[in-house]
Amino acid sequence: MSKLQRNTTIVINGVEHVVNDLVSKLAFLPSEEFSNFLKGIGLTVPKKLKIEVLKGVLHEPVSKTIEERANLADELGYRLTWFLRYSEFQLESLLKFYNSTSLNKKYLEQLWVELLSYMMDKKVDDKDFHKLVETSKKYNQLSDEDILEYNLALKDSFYDEPHEIDGLSQNDFRPVLYKSSTLVELRELGKKYDVKVPRRLKKDQLAEIIITELKRREEGLTEEKEQEIKKMSIVLMQRFAKDNKVKASIELKKEEIIEYILSHATQTKEMYFLPSDSTTYEQEPEPMAPAPVVEEVEEVVEVVEEVEVREVVVEEYEEEDYGPILDEIRYLRGLLHDHVLEVEAVEELPEELPEEVIEERKMGEPIILNTAAFKSDKKHAKQDYNDLMLVLREMPIDQPEEEPADVVVAQSKDSVADNILTIGSWIIAIVLLGLVVFLLINYFQGGLF
Repeated sequence: MSKLQRNTTIVINGVEHVVNDLVSKLAFLPSEEFSNFLKGIGLTVPKKLKIEVLKGVLHEPVSKTIEERANLADELGYRLTWFLRYSEFQLESLLKFYNSTSLNKKYLEQLWVELLSYMMDKKVDDKDFHKLVETSKKYNQLSDEDILEYNLALKDSFYDEPHEIDGLSQNDFRPVLYKSSTLVELRELGKKYDVKVPRRLKKDQLAEIIITELKRREEGLTEEKEQEIKKMSIVLMQRFAKDNKVKASIELKKEEIIEYILSHATQTKEMYFLPSDSTTYEQEPEPMAPAPVVEEVEEVVEVVEEVEVREVVVEEYEEEDYGPILDEIRYLRGLLHDHVLEVEAVEELPEELPEEVIEERKMGEPIILNTAAFKSDKKHAKQDYNDLMLVLREMPIDQPEEEPADVVVAQSKDSVADNILTIGSWIIAIVLLGLVVFLLINYFQGGLF
């Protein structure tokens, strides 16, 4: 079958049409017009054609979804890994799941590209093509139908190969639907093929399953035994099935729903067979290949330069224990902290004595202080000093005598000494801080010095 491309030009009723322009209009046809056209010309199309179009359109968004959910314990992500083996209904449902108008349009246009190729290969009359083109002129936008309902309306226009259902053989249908569909999806798939899957089996249905399986095994099931099974209660019937290793229960499990569809659908019931063993349902999905990317490749002249290869020798060394260094840094940091507190305490003392002069006491007279009231630490030096001054001021004193000049000179010298002490203390603090920074930089660079 010759494949049309979107840029191909075809002639219909003496008029040239570019395929891309033509399919853009045909995509606007409602499902009823679509279906009626194919019925009118007596044409049905292989279901695999539609399946390949759906896979081609959905491949990119599915790959992206799988990648996004790769690190999640996600059921949807796992089910999508079976995408390459999906049945028609699964692909139609997936198209609806993405809920994208642009994706729906892309699908319908590509479907018509393949249909035009197929119809030309089947020698469809030119006047039928012309009728199709004229019908498409009535519509100028996509149908507002739900895309899943749109596809289901076309189910009679696409056919399965013999003994296949939904585009899959029985051997493929079982593991794919078992691993990648939900119970709700399975029941909806059954409806598509006019199979109403019951939620619970009736007594006669359960008996029929057991009898059919025993007959298939050719274990000499007699008429009397068959009647005995049919007369059993449901509880006894289930016990009988279990004792004879027949999978049958009134509560349908996923694999039992699958078997029910295969055994009742028109497409497969004549050639229905039970799976040979349980491994039929335990297959694993094929890995998803990346979506093909078609790019125009320009011829590039590659310039190859001689590259000098140098061997890089990586020296191995034992990791040193920096525990003692860190302990030393912590010790120095503690010294620095204590020294800063001491400097701050000294700075907080008044530089000049108050204007009130402490008068001399009588020689030999004791001064009694309550030492328990003092904090006696560096942080509270200023407070202790002020408390002491208050005690001294409150004590009785004699009349002051004129202060000698040498006392004033001594006080001036003490003030200079205090300033020198403060400057020296800050120098020591800066040196200690620099040492700490130096040791930290060397430590984080991977060595001591």
